[in-house]
Amino acid sequence: MAFLFPRYRSVNPTASPEKIALRYVSVRLLQISWNRLTSATVEFLELEDLILLFRHAPQMTYLEILSFTPDSSMPPIIHHGLKTLILHTAEEILLGSLTLPCLQVLNIHNTILLTHLPALVQRSSCPLTKLILSDFVFEDGNEFQPLTGVTNLIVEDMVKEDDAIKRLLDVYYFPDLRHLTLRLQPFRVLWDAGVIPLLLDRKRADERGLDKFIVVDQVRAPEFDLMWEEVGEELKALNIGLREDGFEFL
Repeated sequence: MAFLFPRYRSVNPTASPEKIALRYVSVRLLQISWNRLTSATVEFLELEDLILLFRHAPQMTYLEILSFTPDSSMPPIIHHGLKTLILHTAEEILLGSLTLPCLQVLNIHNTILLTHLPALVQRSSCPLTKLILSDFVFEDGNEFQPLTGVTNLIVEDMVKEDDAIKRLLDVYYFPDLRHLTLRLQPFRVLWDAGVIPLLLDRKRADERGLDKFIVVDQVRAPEFDLMWEEVGEELKALNIGLREDGFEFL
C-alpha cells in the first residue's frame, strides 16, 4: 500500500501505508499508523518533521530526501533500520548528524562534500557496499579518508577537475571496489583526463582488481554515438564488449 500526500490533502487516520510520498506536508499532521511503513520520499520538509519521521518509523528501510529545511544546530539522529538513503540536497550538516548502523546504499546528488562520508560510514556497523554519486566535490585542504567496504561505485556526473577525478578513483580511497559503473559524462571526463588506462590496469591487476568496469548510457543519447565515432577504434583496441546500453571492459 502506498500513499501520496500532496499539499493540503486530508489524511485517512486509519491508514497504515507501506510507502508514503510527502510534499509540503508536515509529519506532525499525519494521523496514520506507522507500523508498516518501510519506504518514504519527502520534499520541502521541516527539520522537526524529518526527526519525527525517523522516530515514528523505526522499521523504515528506504528514505529519499528531495529537500528539507536544515537547522544551524542539527541534533544527532539515529535510525537502526535504514538501508538505503538518497539525498538530493547539498546539506553536509545532515550527514554529520546521522548515525545509520544498517546503511548499505547511499545515493547523493548535487555537491555533497565527499570528506563527510567516511565519518558517516564509521558510525555504521554494516559496510556501505554501494555508493552512487552525482556532481561531487572535494573540500579544499581536507583529505578524503578511505571508504572501506564500498564494492559497487556508480558515478553519474562529476566535476572536470583532474585532481578530484584521480583522487576519487585512487585505490587508496576505495580499497574494496570491485564493480565500477560510469555514465557517459564521467567516462568522457575520465577519458580526456587520461585516467581510463589507470582503471584498466587496476582491472587487470591480480590484487584489488575490478570484477566489472561498465560504461552505461541509460537513454542511448546521440552523444554516445558521437563519442563512439570519435574514439570507438581506440576503445575496441582496449578489449571491450558492446552491450545494448553501453559497453563493458573485459
